[in-house]
Amino acid sequence: MLSERAELLSQTGITRPDFDPHPIALANAYAFGHGGGEDQTAIVVDIGAEHTAIVIARGRQLLFARSQAGGSRRFTEAVARAENIDFPEAERLKRRANLLADGDRPTERVKPSSEPRQGAAEEGPLVLVGDGAAPEKEEVHAERLLQALQREAGTLAASIQSSVTYCRTQTKMKELKVDRLVLSGGGARLKGLSEFLSRRLSLPVEFLDPTRELKSALPGGAAEEEAGDAGVVNEGMGFWHRPRNGPDFWEYYYGLGGETIDAATGKLVYERAVGLKHFQFFEDATQNLKVSVPDVFGREWSDFHTLAS
Repeated sequence: MLSERAELLSQTGITRPDFDPHPIALANAYAFGHGGGEDQTAIVVDIGAEHTAIVIARGRQLLFARSQAGGSRRFTEAVARAENIDFPEAERLKRRANLLADGDRPTERVKPSSEPRQGAAEEGPLVLVGDGAAPEKEEVHAERLLQALQREAGTLAASIQSSVTYCRTQTKMKELKVDRLVLSGGGARLKGLSEFLSRRLSLPVEFLDPTRELKSALPGGAAEEEAGDAGVVNEGMGFWHRPRNGPDFWEYYYGLGGETIDAATGKLVYERAVGLKHFQFFEDATQNLKVSVPDVFGREWSDFHTLAS
């Protein structure tokens, strides 16, 4: 698989690609992009279409990392089984449902829209049918649907909790206390999932922002002014990305809400609006804020470690 991707990259002129395992890239995006207090321990969970990565970090120290099969697709398959419908229709219902609808105990029937799908952003909420009329054949029972979603959410919560247990065992930190849950990936945007996990794990939840640390250096920010006035940071030395291609770059795209796989069809997709924000971030860093230099990509790792680290 890696050789195939390396061959594909070579066709674009990248002849020496570096690859990082998904959990390591996620840990880097959290530690150096999102930022975590040195006295704060966080569980970072990236829910993709097919896989879920779980990282436990304390500040910039990586304590535990794992990747497991089963991403947002599992939620869709659960809906398809519960309602005996095909995968595309189940994906549509999943995206429009809410795990916490009606106080966690929805009892109404849900009628899927007969309108052709124009994209998730254009679809409204599921239509609740509560007039006492006999259920139509095509109606979906909301309680059954949400129970299927909540079972998968419960499985995810158990997996997160077991990761904490494994981490405590492996690091011999029996008193390790987790302070927050950080979610990433398109699967994490399932309505009500963040609240569900917050309740189940008794943790505050936030979404990964891999550009947050850079934002603290925006003009007018205390960090930039103090560092500049003190001569601590020279122009172009405030932020450097990796000098070789790698999955870290996609974490910025994912962190901005981008998707690369359409869960309903399995096809590769690229969201242009998110991609523009992705590239705008790097243009701002190099051309506007001057916190980075435009020729980092292609440099040797020795430059990265001696000049920027």
